[in-house]
Amino acid sequence: MWQSSTSKILLESWANMSFLKELEELKVDRISGASDLARKAAEILVGFSKETKSPDNQRFLIELTKLGKSLIAAQPESVPIFNLVNSILLATEHVRESLALSDLRNFTYEKAQEFKSNSLKALDRIAIWGMPLIENNFKIMTISNSTAVYYILRKAKQGRTNFEVYVPESRPVFEGRLLAKKLADLGISVHLITDASMGHFIGRINLILVGADCISETTFTNKVGTWYLALLAKEFKIPFFVASERSKFISELVRKKGSFFGNPQEVWEGNSDKIEIENPYFEQIPLSYCKKFITNDGFFVPSQIPKTIRKSRVSQDLLA
Repeated sequence: MWQSSTSKILLESWANMSFLKELEELKVDRISGASDLARKAAEILVGFSKETKSPDNQRFLIELTKLGKSLIAAQPESVPIFNLVNSILLATEHVRESLALSDLRNFTYEKAQEFKSNSLKALDRIAIWGMPLIENNFKIMTISNSTAVYYILRKAKQGRTNFEVYVPESRPVFEGRLLAKKLADLGISVHLITDASMGHFIGRINLILVGADCISETTFTNKVGTWYLALLAKEFKIPFFVASERSKFISELVRKKGSFFGNPQEVWEGNSDKIEIENPYFEQIPLSYCKKFITNDGFFVPSQIPKTIRKSRVSQDLLA
């Protein structure tokens, strides 16, 4: 456990460094998707690698681990941030004794940049795998503002497929409106609907395509409302696909438990001692509700996911 004196020393050593401001901005970001958040976290690690005044390898690794844990705490539901930090700490295990401090800093810098580049390449791969699912005159429903879903739909539009997309507003912060605007700007026919009306329109839908913030051995996590959409898909026998980077796979043994709740005033600005306002952002949906997962490594059926996740390793520095 981190001693308060150690944390104070680290904060003092990071004073006036630009990545601290970016860290504070990351903490309050409630609009960006998990992949976008992870790329922002990678950029913070890039800034740290350039700006840190660590006098030796040991101090550098202490600060790197501390910053990594701060990034994870800033967006605890964003599994790609956990996997970003974990991948960099695992990579440094093999070089921390052999590299000079300047080379260790450059190594960390390059690994963070590599994560950003690979994340964008992963989205392109997801689009290639997912595009054939969308046929001419299809009506598709999604929820929230998934970057992976956006890439698939954009790819299908570029392939001159004619289709329509139904997008719930995704209350309370309305990120569905952002996706609707982006799709409309591509020339795609978009229907912006209220969250509660998903059942009203479900009879028109040929395909449901959603993103994910986290995929574990038995469930995947996404914006609240996704479970309702999954239940509708099951009832009306509509194919239900989840698009996600492999960087969102994580074991239930290490992922954050529970749900993240937003500010109650996002639901209602009123004030009453007799009313408790609850504002969950995410929910966990059983993998069994999904037909297949579309990843940068191809399609996964739900039964393949536990075995794939168990192959991953977690840095001891991160577990400490």
